[in-house]
Amino acid sequence: MDQHGAVGEASIKNILAQLTAWELVVVQALLEGIETSVRSPVLGEIEGDWAAWSMAQSEESEYLTPEDQIVEWDWARTVLLQYLRDLDEATLTLTRPWEGWDGAVAEYVTDAIVSREREQFDAIQAALVRTGA
Repeated sequence: MDQHGAVGEASIKNILAQLTAWELVVVQALLEGIETSVRSPVLGEIEGDWAAWSMAQSEESEYLTPEDQIVEWDWARTVLLQYLRDLDEATLTLTRPWEGWDGAVAEYVTDAIVSREREQFDAIQAALVRTGA
């Protein structure tokens, strides 16, 4: 979990740190976007240099043990799921909630979270197979 270079140049723990931070960003972006009908500026900042943002998230969480990072990720997931549970059906199915996203709010969550996690978990799975873990 702590071995740098396991997933690209990162450790599995680093990838979990990035996913944890990203889930919290998505909650923030949803809150802002639904409330203001404007895409959260933080998304543009992150997309401007995804690699630098990801590295910063890894560095900020480097002091955590792998077990602590898993707890952090679980907490972020709980925050995201609770937020989504609190949204009503009309909000979840609202299309074009902000400029730049033509789909529904629920589709944004799928695109922002599920597709990113699938990509990262595939990389983690490959690293586990490679290392024999």
